Amino acid sequence: MAEVLNFAPSGYNIHMLHRENAIETLQSWAEEQDSVVAMILTGSRANPSAVTDIFSDYDIQLFVTDIEPYMNDEWLSYFGNVMIKWPLTPMSTFDKNWITRLVLFDSGVRIDFQITAKKVNLKVNQVKANPMMNVSTILAGP
Repeated sequence: MAEVLNFAPSGYNIHMLHRENAIETLQSWAEEQDSVVAMILTGSRANPSAVTDIFSDYDIQLFVTDIEPYMNDEWLSYFGNVMIKWPLTPMSTFDKNWITRLVLFDSGVRIDFQITAKKVNLKVNQVKANPMMNVSTILAGP
């Protein structure tokens, strides 16, 4: 019998991420994290009218109290084994207040994480009323 290798750091459980359970897995993970203030799904998967396929990724905006734990990739092990990630190490790619983690897991699920500890006034009712709203509108809106 082949040996099963677990690359997750001790204390982490691997929750194999699949397209069928991706949203639930992300929600469960976020609820377990003391540092996660809010998680917003954007892009085509946030649009109930959009046509998605096996190549459609999950665009996730994470608002956290402390960005430091996300400056290494140990937290990604929760979702499974990482096949490819960009950038190679966590860094800002478009705004100094955000870090980017574009990740392809061995299950074939791709998640594009944008993570910030920037304090914002998230307008939850505004998001619920208009799920197609651009995150930049939510952050900049009155």
